[in-house]
This record gives sequence, C-alpha cells and structure tokens, in this order.
Amino acid sequence: MILPTHSYTDSYPYAAISAFALHPLYLHLPSIVDRKNQHLLTSLQDKQAELNGKPEVDYVAVMKEKWDLLKAIFPSQKEATFKSSDFNAFFQENAHWLVPYAAFSYFREQNKTADFNQWQSHQTYDAKEIAALAGVPIQAVEEISIYYYIQYQLHLQLRDAADYAHQNGIIVKGDIPIGIYRNSCDA
Repeated sequence: MILPTHSYTDSYPYAAISAFALHPLYLHLPSIVDRKNQHLLTSLQDKQAELNGKPEVDYVAVMKEKWDLLKAIFPSQKEATFKSSDFNAFFQENAHWLVPYAAFSYFREQNKTADFNQWQSHQTYDAKEIAALAGVPIQAVEEISIYYYIQYQLHLQLRDAADYAHQNGIIVKGDIPIGIYRNSCDA
C-alpha cells in the first residue's frame, strides 16, 4: 500500500509521499478490472455496501479492499498495460518522478516506514541504482511495477474526467503543493 502509516492520517493532503502521484483512494475500480477478473470485483459488492453504509469514510478499510483487489488483478493485466503505446508515452513523460516514487514506495513497504532515515539501505537516493532496479516497468518486480500501473490508471481516469469537464464548459484547475512532506520520495 502506498501509505506512510497505514492509518487515516495518510489521507492528509500535507502528508503526501509524492508531490506528483495521485492517491489510489480515488481509483474507480470497475473501470480497470478486465473481463477475466470481473468475479473479483463482484465478490466485493457486499463489502462495498457495508463501507458505503458507514456514516464516515473508513479510510483504512477502503484502502485495504482497493489494494487487495489491485494486487489480485495486476499480475494478469500488467503485460497488456505495459506493452501499450499509451502507457509507454505516459511512462516516458513521467519517469522523472514515477521511477523514484515507485522505488520509494517499495522501500517504504520493505522497511515498514516512510522515514527513510530508518531504512536499512537506500537512505540516500542513487539515480543509477534506482534506474537499474525500477527503470523498466515490465522488468521491475511486481512490488515496484504495480505503482506504475496504479498511477497510469489514475492518469487515464483523471484525463477522462478533465475531458468531460472541458466538453461541458468547465475549467479544471490543479493544485500545486507549496511544500513536501518530510517522509516523502521528494525529500
């Protein structure tokens, strides 16, 4: 999961682990699940109804369910995604932040903390080492490449939403972070 603490505090906008990455909480799962994985989505209907029935968002439970589904569908969907020209264009355009972000997320999970000062290795960013580890999506271990997949799917969904807004005369304005979180890939 791409969370510093795996608690509701991970939803705070001033504790983002990346100034560029979109939060997976916003991922619309039915849009990305292919036909052969529909049964996995269908099996979540009861849990979805339970979570939607709560008076407040159960951030931890929602993220767990989304993450579990993503891990289940990713192995069978990654090859087609990573071989598409659209993904490759997205990756090339965003590799400057996407590769460090995916590697950071991987090391955060391996070390069970986003505080890179406590990591056993990779406390200092080494671009060559990270490129060798994570620079080719299809060759990177799944614990890294899944972050490329998630960010690409979020990119597609945001692009579709922005296109829809523009077609209806609505201007979409982005937010620019004025600082970075101390335990982020940007730091």
